[in-house]
Amino acid sequence: MATKQFVLLVAVVGGIAFGIVLNLYSDASYGATASTLIGIPAEIFLRLLKLVITPIIFTTIVLAIMRSDRAGGDTSIGKVVKAYLGNTLFIACLGYGYYALWPACVLKSDLGAGPPSQESVVKSTQDWASVVVSYMPDNVLASLAQHGNLFHILIVSVLIGCMARQLKDAHKATLLAFFEALYALIENLLNLVIRLLPLGIFFLAARSFATSGVELLGQLLVYMLFIASLLLLILFVLYPVYLLLCGRKVLAFYRSISAPMLFAFSSSSSACSVPVTIKTMTEDLGLPEKLAAISASFGAVCHKNGSAATYVAITLFASGISQVPLSPFDIALLIAFAATISSVSPPIPGGPLMSFLMMGKLFGIPVDTMLMLYAVDAVLDMPRTCVNVTGDLVVTSCVVGSHHRQQS
Repeated sequence: MATKQFVLLVAVVGGIAFGIVLNLYSDASYGATASTLIGIPAEIFLRLLKLVITPIIFTTIVLAIMRSDRAGGDTSIGKVVKAYLGNTLFIACLGYGYYALWPACVLKSDLGAGPPSQESVVKSTQDWASVVVSYMPDNVLASLAQHGNLFHILIVSVLIGCMARQLKDAHKATLLAFFEALYALIENLLNLVIRLLPLGIFFLAARSFATSGVELLGQLLVYMLFIASLLLLILFVLYPVYLLLCGRKVLAFYRSISAPMLFAFSSSSSACSVPVTIKTMTEDLGLPEKLAAISASFGAVCHKNGSAATYVAITLFASGISQVPLSPFDIALLIAFAATISSVSPPIPGGPLMSFLMMGKLFGIPVDTMLMLYAVDAVLDMPRTCVNVTGDLVVTSCVVGSHHRQQS
């Protein structure tokens, strides 16, 4: 396991133990005082974290659009890219379907989160037309001043990115340099947050367990089992179905890609797995070198099946814990946003963290709830990365095989 994941796990385990001890002594004056004191650094860390959410979302999406280029040349490359995008959306839907299959009594426990917020109550009683109109921003600065409306920021980011691509080359270069400098500045601030993450996780875990006790521990274990089983379903049921439909032998294929699968699992990094993935595509699967290089690189950035599915499931799970109701429109938006954010998640340390917070912020789920799930999710990052990389190999192999059969 990577060092940063180990440190994060130590922090959350230490915070859980400390919080449970405080919960046991909550009736004593010193227990109540300690619970109050640990809430101070926990809240400071949350505020620091909120400080970077909106800027990193805005700059990441604008830069991703301004830098994007269409895949050209080989027809099979274009087909692989289209298959990546469609498959990511499909597996995001799978994440919702899998959540719906679980008993509600298991996934939606009341852990002392309190009644739904007034914002959630108002949102659930609005008619659908008003809800749709409310997602269109009319004053972005006002949204920022009120701690941000994430969907408004998304719309403005996409509009600015798309319009920037239409500028003259000189103006485009100037604007691109500005956003790159702004991104570098925000990245420095985010790196500070990442360095403080273990300490912040410790205090947040301690505060949560001091309030909820061992009930929260049971729910986190259910969460880990829920996400792990979803990833195993994709890896050992869905992918083999893809291979069988394409006429591939499942066991032989998995043996041939064992190297990148194991490397992805141990490194927890799709980007670091790219060289191994390219080598396997060319030497073991017999794919053209140009196709292998593009599909592996593009897949590492924009084809994260495990991430898309788990982002949906995690948000639904967190909404149940926090008692934040989601309407059918919210569910559709969640699936689309999870597929998108898994493809454009910030390519920086802590990128998954920001994705967690984006998903929660969009639907009004408390930051500390998403952060707690992120802390225990460090263990699940290894199988999720394995699912991501294996998906690149499976989809590319199936698409190229189909493309060659059509040509012949």
